[in-house]
Amino acid sequence: MIDKSKNLENFENSNLETNSITSKKSVDVIESEQNEHGVSNEFFLQDKKGEIIVNDSSDNINKDKKKKFDQTKFLDKIKEKTINFLKNKYNIAFLIILILALIIRLKFIGQESIWNDAAVHLWYAVKVTQEPFFLFSSDYIFGDYFVVQTLTAFIYALIKNIFLAGKMVAIIYGLLGITFIYLLGAKLKNKMTGLVAAALLAFNHIFLFYGVRPLADAPLTTMIIIVVYCAFMLEEKKNFMWGLLFLISLVLAMLTKKQAILFFVAYLIYLIIFKRKEALKKPFLVTWLVPIVLLAFAHLVGKLIYGRDILNKFFRILFSTGGTATGLDASKMLNWVLSPYLIPLIILGILLIFFYKNRVFYYSVVLFMFYWLYFEIGVNGGVLDRYILPLLPLGILFAAFFIDELSHFISKLIGKKWRSILVILVVVLLCWNYYNIADPLISGKSNSYAGHEEAGDWINENVPEDAIIFAGSPRMVRLFTERDFAGPNDSINPRSGDPLSWDQGGESLWYLRAGKYLENSSVFEEDLNVLNIGHDVYIEIDIWEYTQPSWYFPIQQASLDYFVSLGFEPVKFVEREVSTQQGPQNMPVIFIFKKDKIIS
Repeated sequence: MIDKSKNLENFENSNLETNSITSKKSVDVIESEQNEHGVSNEFFLQDKKGEIIVNDSSDNINKDKKKKFDQTKFLDKIKEKTINFLKNKYNIAFLIILILALIIRLKFIGQESIWNDAAVHLWYAVKVTQEPFFLFSSDYIFGDYFVVQTLTAFIYALIKNIFLAGKMVAIIYGLLGITFIYLLGAKLKNKMTGLVAAALLAFNHIFLFYGVRPLADAPLTTMIIIVVYCAFMLEEKKNFMWGLLFLISLVLAMLTKKQAILFFVAYLIYLIIFKRKEALKKPFLVTWLVPIVLLAFAHLVGKLIYGRDILNKFFRILFSTGGTATGLDASKMLNWVLSPYLIPLIILGILLIFFYKNRVFYYSVVLFMFYWLYFEIGVNGGVLDRYILPLLPLGILFAAFFIDELSHFISKLIGKKWRSILVILVVVLLCWNYYNIADPLISGKSNSYAGHEEAGDWINENVPEDAIIFAGSPRMVRLFTERDFAGPNDSINPRSGDPLSWDQGGESLWYLRAGKYLENSSVFEEDLNVLNIGHDVYIEIDIWEYTQPSWYFPIQQASLDYFVSLGFEPVKFVEREVSTQQGPQNMPVIFIFKKDKIIS
């Protein structure tokens, strides 16, 4: 008879011995497939007899393989999303529009024309790469373009060509705007609406004109699209993340150009009219309360540190009624920016939005109406097309919405297959009209304010650092020579009580458009006599800058003779093609004179 208790004891002893031996033997990792949760089973071990044991030591976990698997899984997801994106015919059409938009903008990237606003902020971008703490200066923070010139500075640090860096930033913003209006249109209605909006924005003559210049107007136009996109996503998701993203987009817009504060005011009006109950809920609360706190904080910092009265200026501008005396300047400019062909579609689109009670468009409509009325009522004349350019994408969205609705209605009469053909025909005609205006507009202006880069290069190569340079276009000369202003400055030194010295900080650029010189050549001659002692003096004048002193501008032979009579001699002429009554001709556009220093 078998002793079961003894057999059980022998079996347990045998297992103990086996485990003891197994702990001393080498083990091999069994490669196995991942389980259903994506966790690898490779951490099971096998002894030489083929028996499976579990390796519970965390030191044996192959973290590198797990990390590699996660990366592979992520790349697979990206690949899958890319393939799905490219399978959609609307996405393919959008990419074609985006590529065409880039090609057209690159066509104009070599133009020389630069405006005063651009010259100022391109110089700030250069200066912040030389003096990083300039980032915290009053001029840099409160002078508009903060985001734009910071991005420009980053690219300039890489390529060392400030003019090209500024144009690259403008083009990047333009392409970003086209992309976001496609996404926004697709969210608000459908991909057809997004595609129509992207095409109309890409080829619009004013957006294209400012989209190849290093100004902040096209970037601000892109920012209004991003703000509205974030507002829509907040309305759809109603979560804290999109509330925060909307807030960030508002702040970035205001740091792009100060007039973006109107986006926020329009949002407050929208909340009061349509969102009174939801405005106090967490996702929406952050979107209006935090900006108010930030504005108050910015006012406090500006007042205490920089002497800037931000809120007072804001309310003074906001409640200005200077535009009431000058007629419908903003409306006339809207007709130019949007085109007479698009305006009826915009009006019909807005009417349909309210007829359908399509609430996702309401913030866009409030923003459009408030922004337009502000410039109609609050700005005293001089409403330029670039000031109201941010209204363009909003108007395009309303028009695209109407075009899509109209195409659905017509498809019921003539069949669905004609719907796309009809939409494509309308959009192509509108885009073709836009481009035919844009091309000569950009080309015709490309020769104005030209030649300053060549003049700056010549000055850097031939004019000593200690020489004095009187500049008729001081901002352009400062940018392309990277020499800052020295004067004139009639203020008093706060320490000594004496007038500030001529040589302020070792700089040598003299502001010939200063108020003291504008109407009085004798004041200029007095300063010239002082500065000429021990210094060579150069003077730059040009045919472009219309705010130069009237005693020599417009440039004529008598202007040149005047400077020669003071002891100057011409040392450099910059020639460019200029439109004349006899057609385009090469003519001097920038003149540089030199007067040798007087040895006392």
